Amino acid sequence: VGHMINDIEDSRSAIVLPSIRALAAELAAERQQAMADEMFDYVSSCISSLGADEILTRLARGTCLAMVDLMLKMMEHSITADRAEPPVVAIEYACLLADRGHPLEDVLRSYRLGHACFMRIWADAIMGSTRDPAELVRGVRETERFLFAVVDVVSSRVSAVYTEHRQHSNSRAASMRRDVVRALLDGYNVDITRVEQSLGHCVTGPQLAFICWSDGDTASAASRRPPAAAPLY
Repeated sequence: VGHMINDIEDSRSAIVLPSIRALAAELAAERQQAMADEMFDYVSSCISSLGADEILTRLARGTCLAMVDLMLKMMEHSITADRAEPPVVAIEYACLLADRGHPLEDVLRSYRLGHACFMRIWADAIMGSTRDPAELVRGVRETERFLFAVVDVVSSRVSAVYTEHRQHSNSRAASMRRDVVRALLDGYNVDITRVEQSLGHCVTGPQLAFICWSDGDTASAASRRPPAAAPLY
């Protein structure tokens, strides 16, 4: 119960220290793009596969800039963490990762790495803005709790979008494969190149197929019976 209460309190946390809100406004006006560039460089250096795709790279850069803007504006205006919504470009980035076959872990790791980078930049900025140790400790504690809550809210919502998009894409791809296979079996005139791209399989030359069936109605029933199989060349 205690953990649940803490989670709720964290999600409703907001920046209240005037000095921290003023620093967020200053960074938003003067260093936002530089912070986003540093964040992108750090994330892409840790997830090398992101740099191999030009479109993915542009969306990743846009996501970094949008997240920096979101966090600084929420801090400046004392908006609670539970009000955070994923930027549109972050949604597109997650959907493209799903389309490209990147695992969900890449999405979540991007946010963890971005959070770590932002917090490092922010801690340096706080230390450079105050000489009061007590003010420094209060500022770091407040922002650390707030930023974790924001990233948790955003990454959770983005991962849900990724999962839904991936499921939809897989369903659509499976349907297309069924249609292609049926067209081949029925002897329709098809574009072999497109067929092979759709199936991910070379259909020229000898082919080996298995015909399996079961008396039951479920896959589990079929798995308990020895399947009948015949090679087709």
